[in-house]
Amino acid sequence: MWTKKHDQICLQKKLTASSSTLLWRWLVEQGDGEREPDLKEFNTWVKKHRGQGFHRDTLKQAFNKLVEAEVIIVIKDFGYWNIWRVVVRSLDAILPIKPKKKTGQKKSESYEVPRDLDSSNACVGESGVQAAAANNISSLDLIGQLPEEEIKDLEENLDQCDRAGIQFDAKDAAEILTTYDPEELRQAIALFEKRGGHQKIKNPEGFIRRCLERRWWESKRPAFEDIISGLAAVFGLASESKSKAVFKGFGYA
Repeated sequence: MWTKKHDQICLQKKLTASSSTLLWRWLVEQGDGEREPDLKEFNTWVKKHRGQGFHRDTLKQAFNKLVEAEVIIVIKDFGYWNIWRVVVRSLDAILPIKPKKKTGQKKSESYEVPRDLDSSNACVGESGVQAAAANNISSLDLIGQLPEEEIKDLEENLDQCDRAGIQFDAKDAAEILTTYDPEELRQAIALFEKRGGHQKIKNPEGFIRRCLERRWWESKRPAFEDIISGLAAVFGLASESKSKAVFKGFGYA
């Protein structure tokens, strides 16, 4: 069963992408322990509840994120992209053991921040994450403090990135996906796909960042004639008659 402690761990371990969070939640709802989950079945579950599933690359990245976060442990690889034998770790196994309270020690002093808490890249910042941990505030509570319009745009931007198989870390997501509106991101992703997508672009996240910063989708491709005119000027063929000769050489009358 999913609890607020799971939300807390998502913040601690930077599981901010909806694909990773949903996958872990799907596994948790089936209970702790050993099992052989099928990512295709998970995607069917996602389609049923959200109307659209995730890209295959997004599913693999989400699974790897859970392994890196050590909330699941792979014990056997069957050689398929979608099926492994894993152990879904319980909360007791994930959370650090709290030290025993000494006699006369105040309750607040006995709280221990988890050893793997690294909030330097968290969207809400160090103080926000530590406050959430200390007061058992869920990520939903923290998000609820943002303006409704910003929440809506952030959720749409995260969904667009998930569908396109683009995974920003928490720090970059906070910086980029809250700065640009969904239409700008949609234009950037469209240009990313037009330029060859994951097959040709080795750093999709870097491409999207630069595209948004420089608004590449607004750049118009120069006409062939303009390029030839520029070459003619470079080689000293600025007169109209000489420029026409250059055009003729390229098949333009």
